[in-house]
Amino acid sequence: MKKIKRIQIYRFIIILLIICFTSLFIFSNKLNKDEYDYKYLQDKYKIVTFTLPDTIYFAEQLVDLTNPYIRERVETELYSITYFHSLLIKTIKQADRYLPYIEKELKNNKLPIDLKYIAVIESNLVPATSPAGAKGIWQFMKGTAIKYGLEVSDDVDERLHFEKSTLAALSYLKDLYNMFGDWFLAIAAYNAGENYIKIKIKEQYTNNFWDLVINSETARYISRAIATKIIYQSLKNFGFYIPTYEIYPKYKYEEIVIDSTINNLPLFCNQMNISYYNFKKINPWLISDKLVNKGNKKYTIRIPILEEYKISTSSKNDSVELIESI
Repeated sequence: MKKIKRIQIYRFIIILLIICFTSLFIFSNKLNKDEYDYKYLQDKYKIVTFTLPDTIYFAEQLVDLTNPYIRERVETELYSITYFHSLLIKTIKQADRYLPYIEKELKNNKLPIDLKYIAVIESNLVPATSPAGAKGIWQFMKGTAIKYGLEVSDDVDERLHFEKSTLAALSYLKDLYNMFGDWFLAIAAYNAGENYIKIKIKEQYTNNFWDLVINSETARYISRAIATKIIYQSLKNFGFYIPTYEIYPKYKYEEIVIDSTINNLPLFCNQMNISYYNFKKINPWLISDKLVNKGNKKYTIRIPILEEYKISTSSKNDSVELIESI
């Protein structure tokens, strides 16, 4: 009996020792892992501040960043944009689909190249619809779109046609500049409307944008555009190391002219042996599942060429070229 009791005691002691050593091992590993994670965060992930220049030109106009009021406004937007990583990365990677065309048309119209950043801050280069009903890369409201020659109907919304809306936006910006004689006021009017800016200038006895007390969205608008330029001109300085092979390629397509009604666009795509999704992706201005064309108007539509649309997943060379600026 004593022998049995002794064996049970030994067993209990052995089990207790196993539990103790196991707990010690787990605890030790936990400490090591925590130490490793902390070191990793110290070495690899840093939230930092950035040094802004004393001055910068935007739309060929001087911005004095030694003025603490202006600097704080620009700096606030700079951090807001920089640390919204997912959105900024996506915008950078798809910029080549849009910005080269905008730059070309700005040059053709003898307008400041920096106006391309208006499209970026308006929509992040996505043909989206705002809660207020503005649409497209340039976020046109319906009335302004029609005024500048864009068709807006049940089947067609050219606010979502990138090239046509770009030309309309540049015409609008040019008119606003001729109206105000100042690019900051013109850009503010693009956001808030020319009548609103005229009223604020009259009420506050100043035509200096930085001195106007206006709604918060428009007050941030110019600062956001300036901050976007600062970031986009030096991506690596703001921690964005994006390989050039990760740039989204431009869509490949053929163009055909349609001057009659298409009653069923999904069927049309099926008969053309193309994806309806891809078709709508590159023709976002076709907003319904049909195209009613009673007046036999000529529409140029794009037919996607999928086999030529390839995305690189790695660099073929040992060295990796990074996107420096946009």
